[in-house]
Amino acid sequence: MRTHVVDGAWVKESLPVRREDSHKGDYGRLCAICGSRGMTGAATMAALGALRTGVGLCYLAIPDSILNPLSIKLTEAVLKPLPSTEAGHISPLGVQQLLGELGRYSCVLLGCGIGVTNETRALTRQVLENIAVPLVLDADGLNILSEGIDYIDNVKSQAVLTPHAGEMARLIGKPREYVENNRQQVAREFAVAHDCVVVLKGAHTLVAMPDGNVVINTTGNPGMAKGGSGDLLAGMIASFIAQGLSVPTAAVAGVYLHGLAGDICAKELSQQAMLPSDMAAALPKVFCSL
Repeated sequence: MRTHVVDGAWVKESLPVRREDSHKGDYGRLCAICGSRGMTGAATMAALGALRTGVGLCYLAIPDSILNPLSIKLTEAVLKPLPSTEAGHISPLGVQQLLGELGRYSCVLLGCGIGVTNETRALTRQVLENIAVPLVLDADGLNILSEGIDYIDNVKSQAVLTPHAGEMARLIGKPREYVENNRQQVAREFAVAHDCVVVLKGAHTLVAMPDGNVVINTTGNPGMAKGGSGDLLAGMIASFIAQGLSVPTAAVAGVYLHGLAGDICAKELSQQAMLPSDMAAALPKVFCSL
């Protein structure tokens, strides 16, 4: 087991190559299960993160209660409205409709803004039990997992978990201060114990691998500490997985480029004024800089 620092040259060499004779089907099919009433921004940022990092097709599975606003916000994503509850979350009928389609995707992202309800608990647990393609679990998906951590051990495919310190604390049942004081140990132990990749977000985000190796990120700044930033990152990582990168490589590349977009925005807009949507808009500059 070792700890090392990622650099831009490694990331550049790891990125998917786009062939001249290719088409959208060559760059993956991502299904992002995100959003609920009042949380359209989470779904939007996840989709933008995926699209701006090159995925061929981004299917956004959402409760039909938020179809209209997302139809206005997003042009390139394929919207998949699912039956919703009165409160605006994906309903049990929507869950069953979704489960039968999971195998057609290259990667699934679950959790951004879905809420924590009985219905989304059932959704998360059934996805974990049935999924056979790589999975990125974020936000409310992590909060639901913390109620029954054994579910992650039953996942048949590779999984990436993207917690911040508070979510990580809930996953391991310890105070947030413990996580913040023992970041490498916590991320490494969880990744090894549950055979998954852990992206522990924060200053110098860590990417812990199932073999015990840990990568320390060097990009990013405090201006990124705003709601929506994590949703953008989750979409980026899922996009790279869908395009064919290995799960660990996708996680490291996503974290590095996400931070680089944040650094560009901080320089141009200031840490105070920059927004996660600005980071999404800065991703073209990130790729051009590489």
